[in-house]
Amino acid sequence: MRNKFIATKSTPLLIPLCSWAVFLVFVPTIAYTSTLIVDPIQNYAEWIYGGEHDMLMEILLQRGEPLTIAKLVADITGDGQQEVLLSLYGLANGAEGLFWCVYKPVPDGYQVMEGLTFHPKAFYVGKFEDYGWGIVKYFRSSSASGTLVHARIEDGRSVETTIRVIYPKDNPEDRALYECLFNEENRPIIEGIPLSSIAMPDASVDGELTELETPLIPPASQ
Repeated sequence: MRNKFIATKSTPLLIPLCSWAVFLVFVPTIAYTSTLIVDPIQNYAEWIYGGEHDMLMEILLQRGEPLTIAKLVADITGDGQQEVLLSLYGLANGAEGLFWCVYKPVPDGYQVMEGLTFHPKAFYVGKFEDYGWGIVKYFRSSSASGTLVHARIEDGRSVETTIRVIYPKDNPEDRALYECLFNEENRPIIEGIPLSSIAMPDASVDGELTELETPLIPPASQ
């Protein structure tokens, strides 16, 4: 079965924020699907080059910087299997961080889970307090405070629970917690893969991807 990446349609409004991030007012939502994915990186790259992201790709290309896929391999569900999480540096959801697609290993390949959003330098994978296994992320609301959020995958869907607001700048206990959760030694390694290194499908005579090779992007799931 051919690889497919399932996403809802959206029209993003993008505002550059810093050297690696672009703010999207509307981000595409990844929908859970049982379709078998053989190669997550190839599948993700095809989606990035899909027609739904023409404006995004144009803005990123105009900046003249190499486009890089961020690859994170970690057990985010606690079942002992290593999920593959992929994002594109520049594809960010405001202050929440990068928008990640989750590929869960299954026999003979992967399945796409619903996506997650977190900053590549402010996340923790594992069990936390009474919230169970998942990802703890930091949503920065000001220079002095932010919210800890627990994110997990249940039946292919992402579920987020607000933990509490912390003040790492002024509160010593909160600062210790922040540094314990998000120090570099606790974070899984994120690999950078140049988008230019990934072979794209052959194009048709008119320069467009053929219908067979175009990633499937159906309407939003209900």
